[in-house]
Amino acid sequence: MRIADSLLEIKMIHTTCESSHNTIILSQVEVDWFSSDAAKEVYTRIRTLMDMGKPIPSVSVLSCDQSLSDVARSILSPDKNNSLVSESDIRSAVELLRTHRNKRILAETFLTCLEKLGQSDSSVPNIITMVENVLLKCHTNNTTQEEIINLGFTDRAKLIVEADEYLSDTNNLDVLPTGFGVFDKKTGGVRRKNVMVLASVPGGGKSAMALQMAIHQYAMGFNVCIVSYEMDESEIRGRLYANVSRVDHSEINLKRLSKAKKELILNKYGEWLESSQHGNKLSIWTPQRDLNLKQIALELKPRNFDIIYIDYLSLLAQNPKKQMWENLGDHTRDAKVAASSLNAAFVLLAQYDDQESKIKYSAAIKANANFVWVWDYGDKEKETGIIEVKQLKARNSTTYPFYLETDYSFFSFKDYMGPEPYNNFEDDDKTEIRRRKKKLDNKVVASKIENDKVIKDENKKETQQAQQEVVKRGIPKMPQLI
Repeated sequence: MRIADSLLEIKMIHTTCESSHNTIILSQVEVDWFSSDAAKEVYTRIRTLMDMGKPIPSVSVLSCDQSLSDVARSILSPDKNNSLVSESDIRSAVELLRTHRNKRILAETFLTCLEKLGQSDSSVPNIITMVENVLLKCHTNNTTQEEIINLGFTDRAKLIVEADEYLSDTNNLDVLPTGFGVFDKKTGGVRRKNVMVLASVPGGGKSAMALQMAIHQYAMGFNVCIVSYEMDESEIRGRLYANVSRVDHSEINLKRLSKAKKELILNKYGEWLESSQHGNKLSIWTPQRDLNLKQIALELKPRNFDIIYIDYLSLLAQNPKKQMWENLGDHTRDAKVAASSLNAAFVLLAQYDDQESKIKYSAAIKANANFVWVWDYGDKEKETGIIEVKQLKARNSTTYPFYLETDYSFFSFKDYMGPEPYNNFEDDDKTEIRRRKKKLDNKVVASKIENDKVIKDENKKETQQAQQEVVKRGIPKMPQLI
């Protein structure tokens, strides 16, 4: 197995010094991509000069640099044949260099793992972590395709054709509907490479809404994954059965089911499974180890999911050297990068502070998201079964509220089709406050009257007792006057 190519490395050094396309190399290749010490030394020198603000020297000039060792200068003989000329050749060379570098990393890591496994079984968890980190490193900057698209008159004909294709695409697989009619009609849904945040108060139904959306999206033919640190697999299954069968979850949870109800659940569950016959799946993953979002994305990359739910942000692995808001910001940024890398949408569940009307801990969560949905779940929502979903952010779309009807006995969310509720939300609140205040004032007045009556009765009773005592003792005689 070839894990290095010294001639290729020399060509890359020369190309970095001589080619006008050297930015392709400088933007992707790091020092550890080279295997020979001489190539590493020269490339380090080039990067050092760049960091100092100096231009990249030619091969001829660099070969006279006395800060380099004799061995390093020996690979810098001024020979134009050592440089790659075309942009496509340079990109191919970068890809080949990357392949050799990844092979070396994997080979060294697996040799280390074999050595550790021979020493002690107790090192297995550490070895697994080591392999995960190595795989993550191999995936870093794992693209050589052109990332910059140029728009200009010279390519007018080609660009017009591309624009026509874009505008004529009525079957856009990049759009992932949520199953909620108002949002899907106005906005279309969530797009691939997007990050959506669902945030509510504790007990507000974040996990239930995520599951409802996942149930809809499975039926539409998408591959969906729920990554849950909040609930175990059996708990999610129970909620799923209740949702698709419309059988009260408490009965399912306590296994208090008649034969007829059990058959109903099985039939409805089977119908839901058959609702999509595209070979897609809804996957439930409840990790038993601490993972950050990068590691989750790495494990899910080969599985080709269209949309991934993370339940929820605060429960992901945290960097102990950082504060909570910093960790949550990092997770959201990583989700943005992962969504692009996996060509999928990420939905992140977070906590909402209804007192301050903001997502808890981190403004960075909102900053890195494409969509942010928040909702309250107080007395009014519990009594009516209707929640108002507020969109704090909707990139490339308008922000507007919409209403959903909830039923937590089935953990279901559906479009609210009635008249717009809470039209006079603030007036209703003020009226309710006045009503409660008047009721409280009436209670205070009634209590005061009752207290006064009690005090008056006690005073009267004490007076009567005193008079009775006087009668018993008799009236004292007046002293004689002298």
